[in-house]
Amino acid sequence: MAITPSPPSDTNPAIAWLQIRIVYGAILAASIMYVVVGELLHQNGPVSPSLLYAFLMPALVFAVVALLQRAAFQANYEREQVTASARKPLIVGVAGCEAIVLLGFVYRFMGGAPKFAYGFYAVGFFLFLLLYPGAR
Repeated sequence: MAITPSPPSDTNPAIAWLQIRIVYGAILAASIMYVVVGELLHQNGPVSPSLLYAFLMPALVFAVVALLQRAAFQANYEREQVTASARKPLIVGVAGCEAIVLLGFVYRFMGGAPKFAYGFYAVGFFLFLLLYPGAR
């Protein structure tokens, strides 16, 4: 008796979209935890102003990457392609959003001013909203 392998999940759009939402939700949940932990365990003390600029440059790069990946994912989304290669732009974009939130977490954890850390959080979560995979 031969065992036949099950078809890959790429052939079932419902499973593929569920996988996309699970990855999105897991990365979003991790980002929310960064904010909670950063606010609960932050240090109080002076932070060099140059540290803020050092964190802003990669945050800008991550934001641009997230927006570019959003455009690539939207093109695949409109064609309703849910293959593994079509999901890569979303995962890369969401990872960029998480990185921005993580920069805010590190800045706040090191004793940075809350208003600047909240800026990182706000930009990261705004980009998360832009990258939401939508309903299918």
